[in-house]
Amino acid sequence: MTSLRINPLDIPEIRSMVGQYLGRSNLARCLRVCKSWHASFVPLVWSTFLVVSDLYSRGHDPLLLEAFIRYRHYLKYIVLRIDAPEVYRLTPCPNLLRLRVDVYRSKESESIDIVPVEIAQYEQLRYLQIIGNPNV
Repeated sequence: MTSLRINPLDIPEIRSMVGQYLGRSNLARCLRVCKSWHASFVPLVWSTFLVVSDLYSRGHDPLLLEAFIRYRHYLKYIVLRIDAPEVYRLTPCPNLLRLRVDVYRSKESESIDIVPVEIAQYEQLRYLQIIGNPNV
């Protein structure tokens, strides 16, 4: 009789459970180990996405945008500013559960619109948070 030895990290479910306790930098390292590790850890890396002002104040980062579009089906939580590039606001993310929109106006006369169509596209959305200074 031959004995089979299986490394626990060869089981995708075990990798996913371990990945829940890793920080983003360690998860990113795990992505580069091999294809099967990439498949196990990419949903954890892309479950949260932050679109902050520094990210796009220098213009669009084409690699980040490409990754956002490629992995959008893993996204469960997005934080974005209302003045984020339109592509981040209009690209559907089918599994999104939480959306936080940061609204900051520099002038009282500046109008703010959150188009209902943008929110309506998130069928799974369970939590919407809008924060900011609407009454400058």
